[in-house]
Amino acid sequence: MPATMRSLLVKICILFTPNDCSALFESFVDALLDDFARNHSPNIASEMCFATINDHLRALNSSKTAVRLPEPDNAIINEVENTDICADIIDMALNNDQQAVFNAIISVIDAASRKDR
Repeated sequence: MPATMRSLLVKICILFTPNDCSALFESFVDALLDDFARNHSPNIASEMCFATINDHLRALNSSKTAVRLPEPDNAIINEVENTDICADIIDMALNNDQQAVFNAIISVIDAASRKDR
């Protein structure tokens, strides 16, 4: 559902050109970020959402500037992508016992980071 909401936001911003697309974004921010917020901090989830919206806009020959939405912070997006790539490499390199220990450690870390939010 969040992906559909982001696509709808882009279409509304392009086709109907509201005066303040940022206010429209802020009105539905929780729904727009929901899938990213499940696995990432609010800051990273927001940047990932902006990057996805940016991709939708480019696909429709538009830009964030044209609809007056913030640009994503590419440094944060690249860091997340690099972390995901590292996680994929770790998953491939570990045997079953090592993977079980790794998963248990990551679960504890994830639980602790969720408490901090």
